[in-house]
Amino acid sequence: MSKLQAAAPRIINQGKATLSSYEQDLIYECGKSTRLFATEIMPHWVPVEMSNLHLSILDLLDDYSLRKVAVMGPRGLGKTTLIDVVHAAKEICYDLTKFLVPVSNTYEVASMQTDN
Repeated sequence: MSKLQAAAPRIINQGKATLSSYEQDLIYECGKSTRLFATEIMPHWVPVEMSNLHLSILDLLDDYSLRKVAVMGPRGLGKTTLIDVVHAAKEICYDLTKFLVPVSNTYEVASMQTDN
């Protein structure tokens, strides 16, 4: 059993209301796709219309065959939001990683991102 298969029932059972099979399937699928997690669970954190660059970043984050991913893009794209907020939330909710390490050019900037 994968971590996702183990985590999805735990997440589903934490809610007080009974969820439909569609909602249960959606929760399970969100654990496999940061793109879906972003648009369905955290829509207030992502643009309504994501660019191909946004989608490429999200696809890279979901490729668990990659041990490390470096993301570069223009200022204001939302790289920090996608990686340090949306992707981190998915990883925590589904217990998919042991460590999340924010990296920046200085300690102060990296630690400030965790405060927001």
